[in-house]
Formats: sequence, structure tokens, C-alpha cells
Amino acid sequence: MPDFLLSSDPWFRPVSIHFGPDGCLYIVDWYNKIISHNEVPRNHPERDKIRGRIWRVRHESQTARRDVPNLYKASDTELVDHLRAANTWEVNAAWQEIVDRHAVSLAPELAGILMNDSQPNDLRIRALWCLEGLGKVELRQLEKLVTARHRALRKEALRVARGIVAQTSRLPVRSQLEMARRGLADTDRLVRQEAIRLLDELVEQVPTRELPAT
Repeated sequence: MPDFLLSSDPWFRPVSIHFGPDGCLYIVDWYNKIISHNEVPRNHPERDKIRGRIWRVRHESQTARRDVPNLYKASDTELVDHLRAANTWEVNAAWQEIVDRHAVSLAPELAGILMNDSQPNDLRIRALWCLEGLGKVELRQLEKLVTARHRALRKEALRVARGIVAQTSRLPVRSQLEMARRGLADTDRLVRQEAIRLLDELVEQVPTRELPAT
């Protein structure tokens, strides 16, 4: 794959990228002659502590979006609609707003999306993480996802299980152990990786003799 962005400016220092609410890609450019933190003294006169740049990148066929939704004013139901958006910023902002509001009334609708195999995989994953943030993930949901056809669903289910290991009242340790065992046998390496991470969290809660070999 060719380089996405090159510059002839020797001070060009891209350090972070983010998608904005307008659908464009924003690149944070540190813009400094010196990039070392340790080899060069911090008071070196050529360190630039004033300037920096932000680049906005959009495809030539793309029109920058100007009707950015105000999700603070959106109703709970409207936030679920925003989870279906094509704009990455809009989706993430809706997810964060659902969790920040602790909109637990949305749990049944989110669970319906999650358990519906006909829904897009990325939308189901968004619903899963909303439920995780609301503390409403159920064991039966994760047990279904770890057997899903798409690897991303299996991987994210194990990630969620790992994140709530300590909450045994919601997710029994034995059930997590069984999910980890299944994940270790998965054909996808990223799923197996998450299974290993889950086992690492379970080490102190399960007798060593019961842990599967990795």
C-alpha cells in the first residue's frame, strides 16, 4: 500500500489522527525540528514550543458536512438512530452520550440489535459496547457472540468478557472460562489473542489446574 501522506517539510511531525464531525480526517502535526525527548536538552533553542499545525484531509469527491448533529439535544431514541450513521465521529459520540446519560431504558432495544443476526456486524458491536457501558451485558448475549460467524463479533465478545471479570454477579467466572476455552480453539489469531488476555484476567480466580494450556 502506498504512503498515505508525505511531506518535503523536514519539520513535519504527524502524531495523531482523528475523524471530525464533518466526516473529514484531521491530522495533528507537532511541527518541530527536534523530535527527541532525551538526547537533546529541553531548553535547546531550536525546540519550537509555539507552533503546531492541524491538517484537514478529505477525498476529492467528498463534500465536507456542515449539518453536524447536536447529540446533547438528541432524545434517547434518536441516539440509537445515530449509532447507524456512516460517520465515525457521529457513531462514537452517540455511544458516549448513551453511556454518559446512563440511558438504561435503551437496553432492550440495544439488546434486540445485538441478538439480531440480520443486523450489520458493526452496528451489533456498537450495541454491545453501549450495553457494556450501561452495565447491561448478559451472559446469554456473550455466549451467542462467541459462536458468531464473523470474527469481529467473537473477538469483541471476549474483550467485553475480559473487561467485566471482577463482576462475577453479572458474569460467572466459570462461564468466562468456557468462553476463553472456545476462543483458544478459534481459527482467527485475533480471537485467540483475546482469549489469552481473558485467561490472564482469570488466573487469580480459577485454580491453575483448570486453566487450559495456551
